[in-house]
Amino acid sequence: MNNEPDLEVFLCTAPIAVSPFCAAEKVEWVREQFGKDGDAWVRRLIITSDKSLARGDILIDDAPVAKAAAMTPTWEHVWFTQPYNAALEGKRRVDSWTDWRTLIASLRESGVRRQSGASKKLPRSKRKQR
Repeated sequence: MNNEPDLEVFLCTAPIAVSPFCAAEKVEWVREQFGKDGDAWVRRLIITSDKSLARGDILIDDAPVAKAAAMTPTWEHVWFTQPYNAALEGKRRVDSWTDWRTLIASLRESGVRRQSGASKKLPRSKRKQR
C-alpha cells in the first residue's frame, strides 16, 4: 500500500454483540494477519456495529446489506464474494483481496473521488473476512 500514497486505508468490522471477547479477538486477529505490521494496522481498526459511522469512498464487505443505519453512508458498498452473496446482483464485487487494484482503477474511472477527511476501506491481500 506504500506505493498508493493517495489512499488512506482502515479496517472496519462489526462486533458480535453477544461475545464479550469479540473486540479483543478481532484486534488479535489483525495482529496475526499483518505480522510485523500488525500493531500499525490495529491503530487503523474501526470496530463498530454501524458501518455508516465510518466515512469514506468504499466499503468492501461480505454482508448482502451493510450494517449502516445511523447515517447515510458516504461509501459505495462493494461485495466481497462469499457463497451466501454470490448470486446477488447490483453491486460491484471483488472475489479476492488481491483484486483491490482492479477495483480502485474501476472506481477512479467511474469518478469515485476521495471524500474530504474520509477513510477508504480497501483490502489488503492478507485480510480475510471473519
